[in-house]
Amino acid sequence: QLFFQAYRIELYKYKLAKHFIVTSQTTLINKRKNKPRKEEGNLQISVDKKLTMCLIDKPMKEKLVENGNNSTTKESWTKPTSIDDKALCVSSWKSSILAVTIAPLTVIFANWFPFVIPYTHAPLYYSSTNYVYEEGLTRFDNSPFTYVTDYIVALLMAYGAFDMYKIRTRIASRDGSIRNSRSHYLEATCTATSGMLAFYAISVVAGGLSHQFFTSLEMMNTIYYKIMWCITVGCVTAAAGSIGAIGSCLALYFHNPKKMLFTVPILPTSFWVYLGGYFTVVCFCGGISFHRPACDIFIAGTMQFVPTAYTIAVILSRQFGVKQQHEEKSTQDHSEVNSTSKNTVMDALKGSNKESGPDFTAVSLHTRTLFVFGFLANAPLLPAYPELLWLGLDLGYVNMILHCNLAIAWGLQYISIKQICMSQLKKDT
Repeated sequence: QLFFQAYRIELYKYKLAKHFIVTSQTTLINKRKNKPRKEEGNLQISVDKKLTMCLIDKPMKEKLVENGNNSTTKESWTKPTSIDDKALCVSSWKSSILAVTIAPLTVIFANWFPFVIPYTHAPLYYSSTNYVYEEGLTRFDNSPFTYVTDYIVALLMAYGAFDMYKIRTRIASRDGSIRNSRSHYLEATCTATSGMLAFYAISVVAGGLSHQFFTSLEMMNTIYYKIMWCITVGCVTAAAGSIGAIGSCLALYFHNPKKMLFTVPILPTSFWVYLGGYFTVVCFCGGISFHRPACDIFIAGTMQFVPTAYTIAVILSRQFGVKQQHEEKSTQDHSEVNSTSKNTVMDALKGSNKESGPDFTAVSLHTRTLFVFGFLANAPLLPAYPELLWLGLDLGYVNMILHCNLAIAWGLQYISIKQICMSQLKKDT
């Protein structure tokens, strides 16, 4: 009985849609010109729902509503649900306390960590200063191996930033019928990623110019070099805020308590803005300045520890790539056929009004592996830098090796986040 009722629903919907298109084409065109697309999508959902609900008798309708979604009512079926980011995120006063506490502790940790690595030669090269460079202590490479690789990395990051901006524009311009209540979180993820890659590009451009044109100790002690190098290091510290914002946006977009392996609190983006801004102010005030300017970059990179760990934890906490278990089909079991028929009726009742949420199965293990590896690939540079210098390798070659590693790590960050966003676009379109 349920099977034939479902068949009647689909047949009637087909006939009604055909008649509606033929007789009301002009009216629909006028509505599309005068109304936003999102309203048209909701209008079609409402009409479709009322028609399908009218084809089922009242007792069965109430039973299906109760069994289909215990947390919703019959009236809520015609209203698309949305998630409240303020309710999901850590409260403002808690995040404020965390920001005020974590920011200075991270700076202290970043300046302390290089010296506690076992068997390190970092004390020989990490000599702090306040952008006042002295003869005999300062080493700043001006070879093409350094600034040419800087410019190459800058071109790659600029391309990635522009590409993520295009993806963000594509998400924002989608039709209202395929946008869901979480689409703006995916859009915000693209925006934060584009900002992160732009910070990287600006950093290496400023670094390349500094290596190419500031070739003497006297020039390095001028205000112009200080400005250029503050931009170089400050963009790395500011990128820490973008990394954390990416984690928060992904946590909000892929929020599903049933798909959580472990709980990661969702921090608001304002927390990461404050964190990145605090680190940048410390950089401009000379809090992470060393006689070897390359050491500034390593300390700035160490400050990205908290947002990087948070973003990786968000991805690892979600149960991606696991398809939902469906009921086994068996023509010999009458009860299973009856259950399948009920599901068919439920799908017909909900129709396109069912919110199009995130597709967890679209984010593959390969993408997640690239994501984690990309954000961790720069970690070995901190202990490797003093050891490469201790081995007597030329500073230009050392910088070239480090820049190649940066290109790979930052490139994997861009590729993995792009794959995550594109997987959701393919799913919706």
